[in-house]
Amino acid sequence: EQTSKAPRNFGRLPLDMVLRIVFEGYRNRKVRSAITLLGITLAASFLALVWIRSGGRDATAEERALGLWMISMSLLVCTMGIANSVLMSVTDRFREIGTMKCLGASDRLIIRMFLTESMLFGVTGGMLGGVIGAVAALWSAEASLGAGAAAVRVGAVVLISGGLSIVATIIPAGVAARMTPMDAMRPLK
Repeated sequence: EQTSKAPRNFGRLPLDMVLRIVFEGYRNRKVRSAITLLGITLAASFLALVWIRSGGRDATAEERALGLWMISMSLLVCTMGIANSVLMSVTDRFREIGTMKCLGASDRLIIRMFLTESMLFGVTGGMLGGVIGAVAALWSAEASLGAGAAAVRVGAVVLISGGLSIVATIIPAGVAARMTPMDAMRPLK
């Protein structure tokens, strides 16, 4: 028997459907997506550059502290940029979120959608930035690690970027998931 209710499995969309929604969001917000990706790429390249340059040599305690501080500030700024971008994405998508919730989308699906989007940004930016930072460090002849060790550090940069992107998205995704359909469909003032 057909009813007017949404399909029972709408709240549990398969990953390919979630990815399709995420990529549609990228396409609709090209400039903001590019700026977010650029910010992640710059932070990841800085992390890789500093990490590969200082990797194998003995550094003074002051040099290590300065490097750690610079990396920490870079990652903090990147994390805040991601959180801001996701919060803006939530704001831009109020009506879309409201429509999805009216059709039966679960809070979990909304969170999954934003976390997937953020993770893709983090991993892509981490890969691009890690490679750029490694090439810059190796090219400048100031790298104290070989290419193999640098590749391991680039992998770590990708994991760190993806992880920080997910952490930065938790609060904005929670805000999106807790919205009621009525609030999401209401015009912004």
